[in-house]
Amino acid sequence: KEGDKNYKEGVGTYYMARDHYLFAHQYNPNHAALNYKLGVCYLFTDNKYEAIDYLKRAYTIDHQVSEDIHFLLGMAYQLVLEFDQAMEQYNIHSSQLEPREKQEFSETLAKRFDECMYGKNLSRKPVRVIIQPLGEEVNSKYDDYNPLFAFQDTALLFTSRRPFGKAKRNMLDNKYNEDIYSSTLEGGHFNKAVRYDKPFNTKNNDAVVGVSNDGNTLLLYRGAIQGGDIQLTSFRPEKNKWSKPKSVTGKLTSKDGETSACISPDGKELYYVSRNSKLSHGGKDILFSRLDSKGKWTKPTNLGLTVNTSYDEEGVFISPDNRYLYFASQGHNSMGGFDIFRSERRENGVWSDPENLGYPINTPDDEIFFITDRTGSHGYYSAIREGGLGAKDICKVVFLGSEKELVLKTEDQLVA
Repeated sequence: KEGDKNYKEGVGTYYMARDHYLFAHQYNPNHAALNYKLGVCYLFTDNKYEAIDYLKRAYTIDHQVSEDIHFLLGMAYQLVLEFDQAMEQYNIHSSQLEPREKQEFSETLAKRFDECMYGKNLSRKPVRVIIQPLGEEVNSKYDDYNPLFAFQDTALLFTSRRPFGKAKRNMLDNKYNEDIYSSTLEGGHFNKAVRYDKPFNTKNNDAVVGVSNDGNTLLLYRGAIQGGDIQLTSFRPEKNKWSKPKSVTGKLTSKDGETSACISPDGKELYYVSRNSKLSHGGKDILFSRLDSKGKWTKPTNLGLTVNTSYDEEGVFISPDNRYLYFASQGHNSMGGFDIFRSERRENGVWSDPENLGYPINTPDDEIFFITDRTGSHGYYSAIREGGLGAKDICKVVFLGSEKELVLKTEDQLVA
């Protein structure tokens, strides 16, 4: 009754439980509780679309299989874009709650209804794109996310939760710890990804979250520090090595934790995501700092309610032309979970109202960590898509309008 947040605790164990339930299902396919548990496992793993059949079967066998069956069916219908059926299930769930429970659960249900209405509107007018998982050279059957281009777009840095050697699982979600990987790009093809060594990776959670325009400064997420922290490492040509990571400045850290960041192309602005309770409007917000005349980062400020919401924001990225701010948010007109949004910098420096990048870039599932290449003709982000290797994969977004323009330019050159 407390909403879908609680289901996500220990999400890494759903994969293992699902395998055991599937084995049992071979011998007892008409067991209501077993079908219910399989539906839950699929709902919170990568093959989410499988959830609806098991949940429907569980309810058909036993209408009293679980008090949250209608809420979970609503989630399952929402994920497959059946928004009217989803709202019907949410309504049934609401009607069965006691008055006190209905009041406690009202915000969650209201949010779900809003997502379904936004989803209906966005899915009616799909944007013209092709979405392609990058393949096994980059992705794995584990979570792969947070792509960043470096060194003039010749290397893709990203975060993965795949195991290596004596890798251990994280006690919070039972998944392997985050590590930093890199795949070089040659002739339009990505080479096999390799895991970075020290000072980038440690035995704890590590992620590369930002890179300077010249590629010589990286912003790293360090999970071992209280709440998580953003640190900086720079390449030292005279020593031919990277410096020991250290906090950017004490002004930008908080005990609540920081999770992702980016540096503007001119290196003078820093945008980062923080849970800082003194500055946040709710959950994780995007904060902003600028280099002053002495080369010091100013005290951070909240980017404001135009961009931030009472829900979580994550994965902030400034476009290479310094014009657009891309980020993921659970608020605004999200179809569900995190959606990717874009805000444009106006002449007075104020950011415009965020625009949802639309369906099928966004879905009722989580989409996060969107970036573009230097030309802006392609996007890359983390999502669960058909054709992927499992869990979150890094996907390439081909904007068909831009592709047509490039084809026309190429044809003109050939004719000339």
